[in-house]
Amino acid sequence: PFGQPWVSEGNHRIMVASALGEPSVLAEVRYFSGGQLKVTSKWNPKQLLILKEGSVTRSRYFLRDTNDVSGDLKRGFSCYAGAWHKTEADAKDQQVYVPALSSPKQDPKTKLWCSDPELGLSSYEFHDRRSFDVAIETLIGSEGATDKIAVFVSSDYDLGAGADGEDVFRVGKFLFYASVDESYDDISRRLGEVNHG
Repeated sequence: PFGQPWVSEGNHRIMVASALGEPSVLAEVRYFSGGQLKVTSKWNPKQLLILKEGSVTRSRYFLRDTNDVSGDLKRGFSCYAGAWHKTEADAKDQQVYVPALSSPKQDPKTKLWCSDPELGLSSYEFHDRRSFDVAIETLIGSEGATDKIAVFVSSDYDLGAGADGEDVFRVGKFLFYASVDESYDDISRRLGEVNHG
């Protein structure tokens, strides 16, 4: 009222999103009695249009089967086992027979060259119970005897852009390791602790 923004509906959605560490929620902004003409804060209609156009990317959570979180983050890309080579020349030669999305990349830790690097670290995004369950089932099915998974957050990602249709992220932050036996509720609680602890 009187030129000040307030939430008229959705207080519970905001509290749940905050508890889960979500950086944003979808919202409808309405102005009354010419309020859009008076506001000079971040609620200005022009500022909100910039947000709507996508200049702010929403962070997402990702599950990844890895025992080397720091090595993965330093490398920044995934590579299937058969695409590693000792030299850049060998990796380039392989690309003559098997076209790749990008030029060969070197793992800074092992110094091996990948002839078919993915556009980021392969992973599975989740944002609700259903997507979490699908991600866990896919990880267990594709990776075999996975006992723990790494949970990351990233705002630099491409969903469905992996070589096998998985998601990829490039710059991420490792949050914690989780057991494949943990439920979505367990993970949500832990995410809330990380984001508010």
